[in-house]
Amino acid sequence: MQRFFPLHLAALLLLVGVLLSACVRTNTTIQIHPADLVSFDMEFRMNRTFANQTGATPDTITQNAKERLPAAAQAIATFTPIEEPEWVGTHATTIPLPADRVREFVLYTRDGAKARVTLPLERYRVLDGIGSVADLRQAGVEAKVSVAFPGKVLATNGVVTGNTVTWDLLQIDGDPWAEAQVGMEWWLIILIAIAVIFGVILVIWGLARIFRHPRRNPRYHPDQP
Repeated sequence: MQRFFPLHLAALLLLVGVLLSACVRTNTTIQIHPADLVSFDMEFRMNRTFANQTGATPDTITQNAKERLPAAAQAIATFTPIEEPEWVGTHATTIPLPADRVREFVLYTRDGAKARVTLPLERYRVLDGIGSVADLRQAGVEAKVSVAFPGKVLATNGVVTGNTVTWDLLQIDGDPWAEAQVGMEWWLIILIAIAVIFGVILVIWGLARIFRHPRRNPRYHPDQP
């Protein structure tokens, strides 16, 4: 598995992290769009002190972040450097892509109006192998991944907030997964179509009555001057 950091930085990560409230923060949001499209929004931040110790720069972080995206998204992703007094990093966004083009990162299946998303955990644990969960937490590492659906979340092994599910990558053991509503049920589509057709018929019928029997003003007669 490809890692965000070379393993020789593991000891430094744990040593520096003990002195920092937060050493590394990663947050990836996967947006599920209608028509089975998927987009990515990823942010990777390093405490500036730790970045200086490791020699990391926005450019090197951007390159590493690029490698953490699906191959189909790497060439079209937009990267914005993060340069703040306490933080350095990058923010990556992509345009929506067909779900079948990002299967190495998002396993997407659909059954009618419902969809299931499974995230292969090894693709998102960018610090895996550096230390134990306890070591990473002590080092101030925060790592989360979220999936935002267009409809209601039906079932998941993550934390639900509205239509979004979030997982703490330092806590979960199995692959993150969620099931949600991504479209309308067929019966609802038929009901809406019937209502629209009925409405159009009523409008046409009403217009026909108006033109066939125009209202007359009793005070007006065509023979009046």
